[in-house]
Amino acid sequence: MKKTGVLWAGLVVVVLIAFLVAAGCDTGKTGSAGKAKQKLVFDPKNPCNILTKEEVEAVIKQKVKDPQPQDYACTYESADSQKFTSLIFSLEDADAAGLFKGMKELFEKSGKPVKAVEGMGDGAFVYEKELHVLKGKYFFHFQSSGNKGYELDEDAIRHLARTAVDKL
Repeated sequence: MKKTGVLWAGLVVVVLIAFLVAAGCDTGKTGSAGKAKQKLVFDPKNPCNILTKEEVEAVIKQKVKDPQPQDYACTYESADSQKFTSLIFSLEDADAAGLFKGMKELFEKSGKPVKAVEGMGDGAFVYEKELHVLKGKYFFHFQSSGNKGYELDEDAIRHLARTAVDKL
């Protein structure tokens, strides 16, 4: 029974993210009013320019391949496959506060621990091995995986998240 609940929760998260990505697609509208309002340090569709390759290398203490951008996400992978480490950094910019609250409530209902992170952005929590941060109109997700002994610990992920969030 619990396994089914976890699968449903995972499916709900995937559907929510797909919906938000679709909702955030460019409508093609342009103009000086829209451009003046968007005084961003980065393009939310390409978050690879928020965290530099060098910032990630400094934390994981090994060389990193060039960041791999996807819409609203970026993957950083170590160059050495024997010491494989991966960091996936994604963000949402459509109803970030609502998504943050909804996902936190969904995770809390799963019965697994949801740990609040103080002093980061407008709110942050850790669920399983993912760090979720709300900052202004953005909802960030940070997740690491890797070979045994090389995946990033929570402190390393928090450091990279703070670096990214502080740039806004």
